[in-house]
Amino acid sequence: MSVTVELYGLEVPGAHGVEAAERQTPQTFLYDLRLEVPDAAASDRLEDTVDYREVVRCVQGVLDGRQFQ
Repeated sequence: MSVTVELYGLEVPGAHGVEAAERQTPQTFLYDLRLEVPDAAASDRLEDTVDYREVVRCVQGVLDGRQFQ
């Protein structure tokens, strides 16, 4: 069984854009995420829960990993 975890208003910095100047100056990007995750309440184990810090690191890794225009 899984549950949906929704995160709204996640702000992550990144340097992206069409123009070179946009890509040189970091901007704040706003994300709303919906995650389908195992139901941690069923197991009552902390390691089965969502680590929000890891979610932020994952989103930041996508932004840092390449340039978007």
